[in-house]
Amino acid sequence: MQFTNEQKLIAAMLAEVHQTLKIRDGVNSELVAKALFSGNEWAIEWEHGFLLDQNESPPHVKHVVDVLDMWSFIESAYGALKDADKKRFADGANFNGKPSFPGFDGNNEAEYLSAARFMIEEMRRFGSFKGRADLNSHHPTLDTSKRMLEVFLPIRASLGVAGRPLMSADDLIAVFHARKHPGNRAA
Repeated sequence: MQFTNEQKLIAAMLAEVHQTLKIRDGVNSELVAKALFSGNEWAIEWEHGFLLDQNESPPHVKHVVDVLDMWSFIESAYGALKDADKKRFADGANFNGKPSFPGFDGNNEAEYLSAARFMIEEMRRFGSFKGRADLNSHHPTLDTSKRMLEVFLPIRASLGVAGRPLMSADDLIAVFHARKHPGNRAA
């Protein structure tokens, strides 16, 4: 959803009137105002799609959804692994510690970071990330997450099918192997 500056001003003023009059008609005017002021206009369409024609989400929003979905599965799967599988994951993925969503870089990926925060904090989506102190990775993550998604998305298609609710240790290893840039992988 794209607004002109004039439309943003009108929508913001209407949202303020809507809030002041405490109108309860199914329109979340607080979210509308926050979306307008934070540059996350796409959220208005997501939240109020019943009023609007559905358009394709902006590419950065689609990427954020895929990344948050992937990390939700990664964190859940790791938490459910037995100790032996956690060790196998650590060795196979060359990763120490508990995997957790790193966030997006506030300097170079601000649009992605803003969308993630808005989804989690304002739209109450991806609740497992709610309340985390910082979603700012302080380093670029887009290239890494794109490589990880190339491996994860085919796995994702099979999750929830035929009694397969979680990723396996092998799935986690494959996704984490993609974190490393191909030029830095051992032959």
